[in-house]
Parts: sequence; structure tokens; C-alpha cells
Amino acid sequence: GLFSLNIKTGVLTKVLGEIYGLTTLANNDGTKVLYNNSTSSGPKLNIFNLKNNSSLAINIYGLPEKCVWDKGNIYIYCAIPNTIESNQYPDIWYQGLVSFDDSFIKIDSNTGKASVLINSSDVTSVDAINLFLSDNEEQLFFTNKKDYTLWEFDLF
Repeated sequence: GLFSLNIKTGVLTKVLGEIYGLTTLANNDGTKVLYNNSTSSGPKLNIFNLKNNSSLAINIYGLPEKCVWDKGNIYIYCAIPNTIESNQYPDIWYQGLVSFDDSFIKIDSNTGKASVLINSSDVTSVDAINLFLSDNEEQLFFTNKKDYTLWEFDLF
């Protein structure tokens, strides 16, 4: 499950639970959480809004740990596997039993709409991890899990 800890009061609150394969990525101000739930077709992305306790289905298969939030807490940049072949994620990916060939997308967390930025298979296939944005948010950096090299591409 996902819990929230109020550091001022010490109160621990359950935010999400009873979700198979749950992994999460909170935005910078703690108002939204990108999370996945394992389905028979793979890990499906959703956004949970902590202000109104509602979920927004993104209708994209991926893992939050392959994403990064922008500073404005609206947009999410993700490396999304081009192919999902099992429902045993994230376990088999963490165990190194599968490797992905990713496309990079930008998700609007208010609407759930996504746009494709680039498909790595068109250039060199990468399985992106440790995504982060440059200070001006014009470049996206990541590590290719296939060989642990550092990569960058321009967003604008």
C-alpha cells in the first residue's frame, strides 16, 4: 500500500491499498501520485489526486519508476515499454528477466492525455531508468538499463 506521513503530527494515513504490483511516483508538492496496478495485460498507469481522493486512468501500460514529474507538477515524462508480454510486472523487470525497448511520452496529469516524444527503437533501443530533467526542463536524462550508459535528449 501507499501511506502518507504527516511529519508535523506523526499521523500515518493509508492513501492506496489492495492494488497488485503497486509502485508509485509522487509529484514534487505531494498533491498527485502516479501509480500502476497489475492487470492481466500488464501494469496500467493511473494518477491519484490526493486533494479530492480520485483516480484518473491513463490507459497506458508502464511503470512509475520509469517516469519523472516536471517542476510545475502537471506533466509527467515517461519511458513506456513498446511491448508488454506478461502480467508479472514489476517483478520480472526488477529481476532482469525481461528488458524493455521504450518510447518516451509526455502525460498531462490533469487530463490523462499523452503524446509520444520519441520511440527509442527508431534510433537505438533503450530500457530507461533514473529519469531526470535539466534545471530548465529542456533536456531529459536517463540511464539505459541495458548497459548503464547515461543518455540525454532535447525536449524542445
